[in-house]
Amino acid sequence: PAPIAYELTWFPGSPGTYVPGTEQFTRIFDINSSGIAVGQHYDGAGTHLPFWTTSDGVINPLDNLWSLPPGYETWQIEGNDLQINDAGLVCGIIEDPATNEEELFIANFNVPGSQLEPIGAVPSNAQWLHMNENGDVAFMSSEPGVGVWSTYLYVRSLGTIYSFENDPGLVPTGLNDNLQISLISNENPDGSGFLYHGSACLTFNPSDESVQVDYLGVAQSYTDLVTLPWGGINNAGTVFGCFETTVSNKGKRRGSNMMAGFITSVSNSWTELDSSLPTGSSLWGSNQLQAAACVLSVNEAGQVVGGYDSIGHRSADLFLVDTVDGILNLNDLVTGSSADVNGFVAANNFRGVHITEPDPATRYGIISGYDIITGDAFILTPVPVTP
Repeated sequence: PAPIAYELTWFPGSPGTYVPGTEQFTRIFDINSSGIAVGQHYDGAGTHLPFWTTSDGVINPLDNLWSLPPGYETWQIEGNDLQINDAGLVCGIIEDPATNEEELFIANFNVPGSQLEPIGAVPSNAQWLHMNENGDVAFMSSEPGVGVWSTYLYVRSLGTIYSFENDPGLVPTGLNDNLQISLISNENPDGSGFLYHGSACLTFNPSDESVQVDYLGVAQSYTDLVTLPWGGINNAGTVFGCFETTVSNKGKRRGSNMMAGFITSVSNSWTELDSSLPTGSSLWGSNQLQAAACVLSVNEAGQVVGGYDSIGHRSADLFLVDTVDGILNLNDLVTGSSADVNGFVAANNFRGVHITEPDPATRYGIISGYDIITGDAFILTPVPVTP
């Protein structure tokens, strides 16, 4: 029998629970260990509705949870790439609808009615937010009219947003509690498209505000091998993602043969994900985690969620890796109504996948994400398996 089961909470593309008759799709961007998920709901009129939810499946408005400070009474939570950590801090972008001015914000989910905290102005198109347990935030954005993508880091203890425009084209994929950012290097830093060609780790030292960027493997041509850290970085400084052994279409769509694994921030040595797992722990034969596989999220306990038949950070099916139980296909672990389970199994463009720290009762983390094509979203809650 499987060592764990996952109870599925499925959010179809048109749930009919927020703006009746006009729903389009739902995206869950992040979830914490308490099972609180945050995301964005799109209605038929083009309105972006920020929300929070749990495994009960109820869509709750997020924009009326906190009060707004003086001068921000008409501002609205934009909703894209919302993040929540285990301390209950929520971060995202707040926007003035009259001027389209945007600021980063922090708020406390555990204190409803408290005041939302605007942090400071950000350039337009701020996205790919990542927040650690200290409330620090990494994101990317572009200056208006310039189109050059740059990485930014808000350090909460210093109350400052830092920009790293001297190295444009580095896209953040994760942020750990030690102010290390995993990055993907984009060959088109002018924003005209994405030609991913390598990875890096940026380390910020708050004592002297210095920055060190270590490249973890960069392709010099379209035929070179390349590492892409879609799975982010843990507190030990290990970067997770995929190692591409074949490159196609001049790099515009890499991923014809990707191998899931990890690389340390102080070494260029790539390690296959299943190298330290029990013998035979593989979905793809010969104890090799491959066939276009990529790590998408990892927790501090070493549990990994990834996708196979994957293109970068999108995946057709999801796998779960545990250091004790080996590699598990999430399709085999999901329980729920037949319609919901069939929807989850049929989804083939998962994105925004996250796994929380383990639940003490089951030893497994909660998993969330969404399908970017169908507009479906999901929460997977671990439940014990009855013998």
